[in-house]
Amino acid sequence: MKKNEIFVQVRIDTNADLITNHIIDIQAFKGDYLDRKYAGRVVEQNLQGIVTVTMPVEITTKKRRLKK
Repeated sequence: MKKNEIFVQVRIDTNADLITNHIIDIQAFKGDYLDRKYAGRVVEQNLQGIVTVTMPVEITTKKRRLKK
């Protein structure tokens, strides 16, 4: 993992009735444990219909985003 990357984990409820109730939790992590556990993007789903997506995200400045 690069110095300017963090892991973002989003939990989504696929059984929710309203659009606003779909996202349950958003967390950002940085550390060595997550480097070993999550090598890239990971999608997990349990029997209750909750999907967990964990992926590395690069932190950039606004100038750098506009150049792409």
